Amino acid sequence: MGLVIVGASALGRSALGIARAQRRSDVLGVVDDRPLTTSNIDGALFLGSIEVLSSLFERTDQVEVVIAIGDPRTRSQVYDRIIGSLPGIRLATLLHPQATLLGDVTIGDGCIVFPGVVLGPGSDVGRASVINANGTVGAGARLGEFVSMAPAANVGSDSVLGKGVYLGMGAAIAQQTRVGDWCTVGALSFVRQDAPAGAVVVGIPARISERRT
Repeated sequence: MGLVIVGASALGRSALGIARAQRRSDVLGVVDDRPLTTSNIDGALFLGSIEVLSSLFERTDQVEVVIAIGDPRTRSQVYDRIIGSLPGIRLATLLHPQATLLGDVTIGDGCIVFPGVVLGPGSDVGRASVINANGTVGAGARLGEFVSMAPAANVGSDSVLGKGVYLGMGAAIAQQTRVGDWCTVGALSFVRQDAPAGAVVVGIPARISERRT
């Protein structure tokens, strides 16, 4: 099996570090649509644009990708693009050895889980989500696909985050709270009431400052 990291920014470099912490020796390299002037990213080969995946997959179907792009909407678009052209390609899940799983936890394909993360019993993390360093997900909480949690963000027990939710650094979601699809929660904000889809919520307690489609 060979692993390709999609994204050469800070998250991509962190994903590479997590893969190494997992002692994966099969990293083929990194792809990114931005033209880069380097052929080496933290010791991994820069393979070129995302289109390179097609030629890799033609040579061997034993290829896994992880989409290390911080913005949830962009990550979902790149996911659709890759899966649409290469439906048989696998999504790798990167789980740092210093993350803690408390009991029965479900982690979807393509997730990136950083060190210091704590996932409570019965929690469910959706496909291609990112939980950054020292984030916590309480017991029974459910995260939709393409969720992004910045460092030290916290989700209370039995809460639900919809598809593509973004939690800023240090944001907190009270227990049994629902946050709708594609919501953005500002850094250090505390959400104690349900937030509708597409809302931008900020403050303590968090209030809606903007609605997006």
